[in-house]
Amino acid sequence: MRDPKHVQQPLHHLLLINFLGLTAEEFFSLPEELNYFGDPPWPCLNPASEHYGEGKIKGCEISYRGKNRRPVGTFSCECGFVYARTGPDETPDDRHRISKMKVFGRVWEDTLRRLWADPALSVSGIASRLEVDPLTVRRHAERLQLASSGSRRVPSLSPALRLKAVSPEAEQARKRREHRALWLEVMKRCPKPNMKSIRGSLSRTYAWLIQNDSAWLKTHRPKPSKRARITTSVDWEKRDSKLAMAVREVASRLKSAQGRPIRVTKTAVGRDLGQLTLLRQKIHKLPLTAAALDEVVESRADFAIRRVRRVAVMFSQEGAQPRAWELIAKANVHSLMSVPRVADAVNDSLRMFEAEVKAVYAKAG
Repeated sequence: MRDPKHVQQPLHHLLLINFLGLTAEEFFSLPEELNYFGDPPWPCLNPASEHYGEGKIKGCEISYRGKNRRPVGTFSCECGFVYARTGPDETPDDRHRISKMKVFGRVWEDTLRRLWADPALSVSGIASRLEVDPLTVRRHAERLQLASSGSRRVPSLSPALRLKAVSPEAEQARKRREHRALWLEVMKRCPKPNMKSIRGSLSRTYAWLIQNDSAWLKTHRPKPSKRARITTSVDWEKRDSKLAMAVREVASRLKSAQGRPIRVTKTAVGRDLGQLTLLRQKIHKLPLTAAALDEVVESRADFAIRRVRRVAVMFSQEGAQPRAWELIAKANVHSLMSVPRVADAVNDSLRMFEAEVKAVYAKAG
């Protein structure tokens, strides 16, 4: 006796063909994959990009969402701009429609920084140029720690309106996507690309890729060209002198940077210079640089003391006299209060506030 399941399966096909109003020949000639979003290339819809509206996107990742399993296409441009659209497209205008923004990318963020620095532009004006709403501009300006300038005074967003924290995995994927796109863009732009020229113009991108995406970099590097044998050697003494000076300059800039304090470490300095690999592998050839690093690198206690002094200045500028626990909490040094130098820094700051208050009263009397 035949299995009922084998009898029902052809019957299901016949019912489906009848429901669609097709012949059996038409049904079995249908394509395996439906073209929901038209043919490539698709346009880049990044208003901050020079190729806005041009067909620069060659690939589309399709997924299916919701109870109706509607197709969703994700489009990623080499400028870092990534958007999604729920399909299928019904009119030619749909190719220029965005259902959801996924990643704005480095080009959009650089444009936001440039527009934000112009005091003549309002938040609404910036939003209009970037084709987003003002809240989106404020959210990303706060994420990028952009300071208010000119007559524009933008209050901080409430926690409920801020962008949600990005997971480390998503942030790593974003960086990988942006660094790969930048590397490929420069390779495409150079008539005869070679590793020396690309590394010179993309030192930070190269350093990131060699540490985090080396397998991909090996398969996307320019083909080596035949060249004459190099007889000159690296002038390590000259490089050491320049790099030592640069280390001190970077450390000074990191310590004076606005926004959230950054601890001066060998890794932070190396990344800022785009020379982290050199500092890790050739530091034995750079004695002046090594000495400069020993001079500027901060221990946990050094970093804590700097935070205490910074917070103390902030309270003083506001005309406030904090209590000890307020100063400790604001500087986030509770776990290091057992270190005498940190405790002394807190006590010195409190005594400074007491002296200021006494001076005010003495002047008033």
